[in-house]
Amino acid sequence: MTVTLTIAAEKADNIVFAVEAGMERLRKKFLPERPPEACCHACGGLLYRDYVRLRQIDAEGQPIWLHIGSCLTQFASSRRRAAEARIG
Repeated sequence: MTVTLTIAAEKADNIVFAVEAGMERLRKKFLPERPPEACCHACGGLLYRDYVRLRQIDAEGQPIWLHIGSCLTQFASSRRRAAEARIG
């Protein structure tokens, strides 16, 4: 490997490490504290990381927790369809 390629590879590694460290800081800052028994409202899975608590409650009066990504999208789509059905 040439010196130029070595420097470029090290620079790319440093960028990746910086992004990962930044994401970890954001997770610590923005991930809300959750009760240990909380699970995803859409899939029922455990909430280890990348989750969000909505400012809504379900029919049982419990806060709604969702995985960020497909579960959040699925929940929003089902709520939209339900609202459209009520409108007519």
